[in-house]
Amino acid sequence: MGRRHDPDRRRRIIDAAIRVVGRRGIAGLSHRTVAAEAQVPLGSTTYHFTSLDELLVAALRQANEGFAAAVRDSEVLADPRSDPAGELARLLGEWFGGERSGVELEYELYLAALRRPALRPVVAEWTEGVTEVLARRSDPVTARALVALMDGICLQVLLTDTAYDEEYTRVMLARILASASASASASASASASAPGTASASASGAEAAAAADAPAAAARGTGPVPGGAPAGPERDGGRPRRPAPETGSPPPAPAG
Repeated sequence: MGRRHDPDRRRRIIDAAIRVVGRRGIAGLSHRTVAAEAQVPLGSTTYHFTSLDELLVAALRQANEGFAAAVRDSEVLADPRSDPAGELARLLGEWFGGERSGVELEYELYLAALRRPALRPVVAEWTEGVTEVLARRSDPVTARALVALMDGICLQVLLTDTAYDEEYTRVMLARILASASASASASASASASAPGTASASASGAEAAAAADAPAAAARGTGPVPGGAPAGPERDGGRPRRPAPETGSPPPAPAG
């Protein structure tokens, strides 16, 4: 009998892997446990995913889509008149307000990249995707700092088993944005004043030269009106001797 066509089987295997990790952790994940959870033949899991790393990559990519999609689809973040810090803090609050086990699972898969290098490109994808969206309201460097802060806050909440503080998150995100804005304004002001400073310096030099012109002419070291040399005529820096007179010398005095 041929294999029955089941277009959703791959997705069901990924969903089953996420549930297995949620209950047993990464250590409890195997092709056999996933096949049992998905209620599919063992060969189906190895057919779609030849290694556990491939299965974990698919699971992490799917788990990561939740918050990233919320950021990407936010109409508030797309509005340049809105408060991005407040919106990000609210989105994190909604995420934590859902099923806590789902958030824990996502970070368990996320941190599994420490031991499984195959997962690191997926983590980078998530970071770059969220950074790209936030950079539209700031700049790439600031957006990366916002992502890092949100990551840190989430880890603190999960590892210390404390409640998520939306107002604290909003204030901290706003500080990063305000600092970036102040730095950009200072750089713009410095760039705008630089040409004027150079012009003022040039004008000052010209004025100083003009003021010194009479004294220079008196010393014989500067030009005078009309382009004539100042002071006595000179040749190589020495006074020029008078030209000898032509004709016969004067007669000698008589006896």
